[in-house]
Amino acid sequence: MKRWFPCAYLLLVAVLLCSCSLLPYNDSSDLDLTQEEIDSVQNSTPAAISTPQKRNIKTISIYTVDAVNEELMPISVPLYDNDITPAFITDEVINNLEDTIKVTELEVEKGQIFVTLDSHYAPVYNCSKKYETLVLDCLANSLLDNLSYVEDVIFRCDTGAYHSQNYDFKINEVYRSK
Repeated sequence: MKRWFPCAYLLLVAVLLCSCSLLPYNDSSDLDLTQEEIDSVQNSTPAAISTPQKRNIKTISIYTVDAVNEELMPISVPLYDNDITPAFITDEVINNLEDTIKVTELEVEKGQIFVTLDSHYAPVYNCSKKYETLVLDCLANSLLDNLSYVEDVIFRCDTGAYHSQNYDFKINEVYRSK
């Protein structure tokens, strides 16, 4: 019986609170404005509405592979730093390709960039000639378009000269030039 009293008390309080909110309340005294208040609002200048400014995010254009049409497709990627480095460009190209591609080394020397690819991953390993060419073009064109100090792109494998099922380049053979 002692357990009934707290439950009954809580039920009574809940019913009273709910019933109070259902009663109509028609006090409109807060809505009565004087003529002075109306005039002060009409004569005041509206506050400046602050619109968020568009951040001017710089972008660079790189290339990716359109898998449907099997062709190169330029895309824009955001540049949050002002540093456009070979590593940044190759990372962005790789991140926008479907296959796993690993670049093991990037070296710039006298206007030439040496891109060393892992021979266990695409485009060196297990790719059609067309797809391999597209991936190499994506990397080469993206680097040449965005790095003014690079004139030639040379691909290598981690085993030495670039060698795949489809291509066999000499050790310093230029793949693409400006």
